Amino acid sequence: MDRRSFLVRGAGAVALSGTLAGGYAATALAGPSRTNAETKREAKAKAPGELLWAADLSAAKDSSEAGFGNVQVQYGGGDIENDGPPMPVVDHPELGRALKITLEENQERYEAAPGAGDDCGEGQELFFRVDFALDKDFPVDQENPFCLVNQIHHGGNDGSPPIEFDVNSGKLSVRGAGDAYTKELGPIAVDTVCKLVYRVRFSADPASSLLEVWLDDKQVLADFQPPCATLIDGNSYWKGATMYCDPSIPPLTVFQNAHRVGTTYESVTA
Repeated sequence: MDRRSFLVRGAGAVALSGTLAGGYAATALAGPSRTNAETKREAKAKAPGELLWAADLSAAKDSSEAGFGNVQVQYGGGDIENDGPPMPVVDHPELGRALKITLEENQERYEAAPGAGDDCGEGQELFFRVDFALDKDFPVDQENPFCLVNQIHHGGNDGSPPIEFDVNSGKLSVRGAGDAYTKELGPIAVDTVCKLVYRVRFSADPASSLLEVWLDDKQVLADFQPPCATLIDGNSYWKGATMYCDPSIPPLTVFQNAHRVGTTYESVTA
């Protein structure tokens, strides 16, 4: 998947402050000589940090009006189609204003580009957030691990992302680069709001990479260094609003909101 083909098309999104391509305020950290304790102290010292971008669904009727850009759709292993229909914004009983992301039978992709996190390079560190609820039609107990509700995509066109959050066997898991690693994060159910926040330090070196995850304000993964690294084939990028899975799994629907990118945990959760 080419980063430019995903992000450049469609309506432009507006960042709250700074830009991510060559000049934003995210922190570049040193390599493997820095200890986990030092990293945690630095993250705490930077609080509340800077919110770089947040989708605004309050008065929007679709993803384009909410600040997202290009929309991609794909069916049954076919070509990826750019400039797809924007995701509708609806009133969800638990989430409030939310994107309704529905995959039809044999559809595998429906994704909307965010307004930040589009060019994450060596040593940069960012926090990402998305809240979501699986609709009652979501096959939460299906066993195929290829069932993504969010991801950080690698720079190349082929292969699997270094960070993807999957729903299968009644659990939410994070895995990377195919089977390089898999970490179960916790149980998941339909019609239940899940607040997902994760911290990524981007590096082509696994020893300098970092992934930490919070579910519903509880840290469920700490000090994890993905063995595949967080940069593969160039800079990585966040896919924003995402539902991407094996085409044999749909039909299904997921609702998402609170898409945010910031420099600290506090900046995306305040």
